[in-house]
Amino acid sequence: MSGGGGGTGPGDWQFARYGSPGCARLLRAMHDRRHELLEYYPGVPVPAAHRTPVAALLLVWQRWSYASGTCPMCGGLALATSFGGLLSTGSVSGACTRCGAVVTRWIGGLVRVIAGCRAACEGTRYRIPFGTFPGGWSMSGEPKELLAVLGELGEGSLPNARDAAYGTNGSGSRD
Repeated sequence: MSGGGGGTGPGDWQFARYGSPGCARLLRAMHDRRHELLEYYPGVPVPAAHRTPVAALLLVWQRWSYASGTCPMCGGLALATSFGGLLSTGSVSGACTRCGAVVTRWIGGLVRVIAGCRAACEGTRYRIPFGTFPGGWSMSGEPKELLAVLGELGEGSLPNARDAAYGTNGSGSRD
């Protein structure tokens, strides 16, 4: 599913800056364990300003083409960690699961971001919670519960909570 972005689909991810290896490991573990997380722990919170179940983010990664793609630096998988915008302009930003590069791509406004996220979660009880307009959503904070669950699932290469923490900009950097 690619809907919600308008046009013919997302452009390539653009390199923004180097990010955190800890955040890359967290995103890689979430992606690698996505089936178990969806089946057994869908309500575990992703660190964000508004409580967000991990299932919502995993569905967005899986079903919305703007939320995943190829890293322009190393060719690894890049996954969205924030999205938002204004009436006619917006962006989806994320990080590479291999090299940790922070990446971004433009989208035609917050309405398209919300539509893409809603379409990705359609038919489920999960949602990405958006704040007031203008606004968006981003990972922010230490993922303590998420790391505990990933460890319980047998994920061995997890960072500690501080190394995997996201700044308020959702970039994976500790700004």
